[in-house]
Amino acid sequence: MAPGEQPAALTRGCHTPALAQVTRCRRVYIPKKNGKLRPLGLPSWSGKLVGEVVRLLLEAIYEPCFSSGSHGFRKGRGCHTALRDIRETWTV
Repeated sequence: MAPGEQPAALTRGCHTPALAQVTRCRRVYIPKKNGKLRPLGLPSWSGKLVGEVVRLLLEAIYEPCFSSGSHGFRKGRGCHTALRDIRETWTV
């Protein structure tokens, strides 16, 4: 293959990644009380699906690496479980 030449797989129509085919958010403007408009992005169904798949993959990769004392933005954990752990650890 010469410098600057693309591999055969890229020239057969396999060059568009799946993520590049996701449609953009639809932009809607909703009125505010002061008369101005606030932009609101409404994601497409395919965009939501790709986001959920990425979340599941990243969660499966990184969840085992987190400390058991970490409570922020984790499934089944939050401020209430953190407070419960503090109460159980620091009170007799």
